[in-house]
Amino acid sequence: MSVGAIVAIQMLTTVSDSNRRCRVLSDLGTSHRMLNGTLISQILFYFLTPLVIGIALATVALVQIQKVASIMLPFDLLQSCTVAALVFLSVYALYLLICYLISRETISRAIS
Repeated sequence: MSVGAIVAIQMLTTVSDSNRRCRVLSDLGTSHRMLNGTLISQILFYFLTPLVIGIALATVALVQIQKVASIMLPFDLLQSCTVAALVFLSVYALYLLICYLISRETISRAIS
């Protein structure tokens, strides 16, 4: 979750710093749709890169922990972790959406 907070703060700072560039692009004839498309691509990259790396590392670690824990524990650890992962992904997706909406509004104000 802390990675999501850091990414969101970095993304919002980057967007607010690039207001002048967006205004220039708009003055040169770049459509709002193209600016929004670029924005969503950038936000998806910033949010999904750490998420994919984290999922890959957690999956490898969880499989190894499950092998050791299955000897001592009578329940399935993977099932419990799957529920927690779904909750985390839901919150992370909401965070991504909020960051996109705030960034889009910031760019819209800069262009207007």
